[in-house]
Amino acid sequence: MSDLFPTIRADRGFSLDFSFLFVEWVGKPLWMWASFLALVIAILSFDLGILHKQNVQEIQCKRCAARTLSVNLRYDGEVAQP
Repeated sequence: MSDLFPTIRADRGFSLDFSFLFVEWVGKPLWMWASFLALVIAILSFDLGILHKQNVQEIQCKRCAARTLSVNLRYDGEVAQP
């Protein structure tokens, strides 16, 4: 795997070896797991940071039941019964 990602040598004499990113862990390379974790953290921070509302109304049971019933009846009328 070191042929795919060569060692980068800096001017100061030390080398950076990124071959550990190609180690298989649970069937996938480590870089793929790191990318997935970064994506999950980015989406979570977007959700909690930007989409989070301060004044959220409490969901009313009657309103929720009415919406669920209307969606079910619409599905039954349009999709299930051609």
